[in-house]
Amino acid sequence: MKKLLTISNFILFMFLIVSCGGDSITGGNGGGLPPDNREPAQTDTETSKNYLREHFSQYSRGEVIEEGNTTYTFDGNGDMTISHEGSGIVTTYKFWGMSPNDNKIAYYYNVYNMGTENFQASFMPVSYQDEYQCIKGVEGDLDDKMKTTIFNEDPNKKETDYTKINSPQTSTTEANKWKESVKNREIAGDSGKYKFDANGNLTITYTYQGVSGSENYIFWGAINDGVLHGLYYQNDGYDGKNYYRPTSYTLITSDEINQSYFEGMGLLMHPSKPEPDNSKINPPQTSTEEANKWKDKVKTKSITGNYRSDGSANYIFDNSGNLNIKYQEDEYNSTTGEFTGNKISKTENYTFWGGAEESGSLYGLYYKDYGNGQYYDSMYLTLYNNDKEISQSSYSENIGLIMHPSKLGPDNSKINPTQTSTAEANKWRNSIKNREIAGENEKYKFDANGNLTITFTYQDGSGGERSENYIFWGAKEINQYGKTDLCGLYYQEDGSGSYYYSSAFTLISSGGIKYGNLYDKQLEDIMLGKKTGYDYEKPKTSTTTAANNEWLNKVKSKSIKEKYITTYTFQPNGNVLSSGGQYGEATTYNFWGAIDKTTAIYYEKINIRNIFYNYTIPNSEVWYYYGIKLDTINNKFKVYGVPNYDSLLDSWIQNNFDRNGDPKPNIDWSKMPVQRKDDIDWNNHFIEGNLIKE
Repeated sequence: MKKLLTISNFILFMFLIVSCGGDSITGGNGGGLPPDNREPAQTDTETSKNYLREHFSQYSRGEVIEEGNTTYTFDGNGDMTISHEGSGIVTTYKFWGMSPNDNKIAYYYNVYNMGTENFQASFMPVSYQDEYQCIKGVEGDLDDKMKTTIFNEDPNKKETDYTKINSPQTSTTEANKWKESVKNREIAGDSGKYKFDANGNLTITYTYQGVSGSENYIFWGAINDGVLHGLYYQNDGYDGKNYYRPTSYTLITSDEINQSYFEGMGLLMHPSKPEPDNSKINPPQTSTEEANKWKDKVKTKSITGNYRSDGSANYIFDNSGNLNIKYQEDEYNSTTGEFTGNKISKTENYTFWGGAEESGSLYGLYYKDYGNGQYYDSMYLTLYNNDKEISQSSYSENIGLIMHPSKLGPDNSKINPTQTSTAEANKWRNSIKNREIAGENEKYKFDANGNLTITFTYQDGSGGERSENYIFWGAKEINQYGKTDLCGLYYQEDGSGSYYYSSAFTLISSGGIKYGNLYDKQLEDIMLGKKTGYDYEKPKTSTTTAANNEWLNKVKSKSIKEKYITTYTFQPNGNVLSSGGQYGEATTYNFWGAIDKTTAIYYEKINIRNIFYNYTIPNSEVWYYYGIKLDTINNKFKVYGVPNYDSLLDSWIQNNFDRNGDPKPNIDWSKMPVQRKDDIDWNNHFIEGNLIKE
């Protein structure tokens, strides 16, 4: 289960949590809905009126300033290095100059070697916010106006123009053939129902997690490259601007086999065994005999070893045994994915968990928290060459079970008895027995018992083949993506009988429809317009000399943390609208009423479907409560919440939801913990901000 976020913007969204915690702050009265925690607002009391009259009339807004995880470091020339705390990614940019359209925005670039004689400058716009003494990245790619400012146009180069669609070709031989094959038809597809009108235009209707929707596609034409493709587009533009997105579809003219997977497949086909649950970490054991042995060997040392293909990585240990790894990785262009020829310096931090001895070897056990407590990566280290070198040990489930709580997982060293005589197995076998079904580069051949041989053809022009054999285990019908699929279940063994590989296959019958296999570039070249390109190898020289000097005087030789500013606009009715911050969400917090002249209660309306990211659960609303205290002497405000609610709801979720994040069949929603205004902890604030007078 994922935690939705947890508060951090003022009266913040305490939410993005699919786990916000708990067992009751309020119990239920039975029934199929969460308890009703909506308490009648007290906005018309004299205390509430005085609170609004005295304070909301003199303050226009509040601001909360938080430091981000990005640091901008400038050298004496004003060139910039960006580092992201925890990620280890460090990128260096050279200063180009200021925007001629906005003298607060500076443009920096990183030159990528594309593996040929070509170089390309990738630009990063940033701004310095004087009011907050911070640097802020400016979102968005270079528009055509800035491209013309920075680069020279090159008439020999053409770029895709997503704002223009080429004239549709709906009357060609291929287009007419496609229209005839689909007009006025409704065809089942993987992602929903495909409904075509008489002109070949398409509407896809779908249902996902109980929510229905539809998408419309306009018919553009068709091509035949051995397979007939219908070409379609959508206009995703907004504010009167066009942005065309092309796609293609093909009809399934013969049966196809797809490899599949469903949750629980492993435990169906294999016996269960305990395995480490990497979503949790056991309490560290840093003072055991083994842990102390390990610390004595490594503390305060820097030892060379391999890490992520860097054979010269430095493992740097502090006095407590915690680990910092410095290493280098190949750099790839973020747009093209091509190797730039450069290396990126990175760093990773691991926390010392303890020590262990296994088969006569001493191991240092380390972990790293990925995803705010949702996944813990474990690493086991050993020393060799008289403790002068270090290496990561291969995965040991025994050590994993020391560091993590256990959960049941499939034991792939064994296979459960086959279930080849069930109704589902017979249905599958009858659909495929003694058949040979062609894939793109492979053939699926089934015998009379349902066993499978897949023959792959090498794509190197040699005409060579290789084969894999699968033994029929059984079949199961599963419901996913709003439809029911029959899965044939198969296994292979490694030849020694010590490991079994399980697989599932589904049969897609002819007459269906699927996405075409044309590349995006092919579709863009056929359907979208072109515009003159630019010479990205040689940026122009900036001409905004005065603005450039002013910028450099602000940033040269400084290291500046990025900051996020959340603004809370006070509305006449007492409500507060938050905006900005790291994620840019806008949220309304409703005025419930004042307790005294400087203290008030607020609530946020939350649909529980948005708490759990699940639209199959009841459509019901609960309130989250917050308190605000105003310090009018120092022009500050503090925000208070219900601090133990997250852990309470987490506990309830663990008992009432399955591992896929779906509610269990016997869930009693009336026992879901909810907040009450009296649960606000007025002794511990979680946000403090500035009050702004205007």
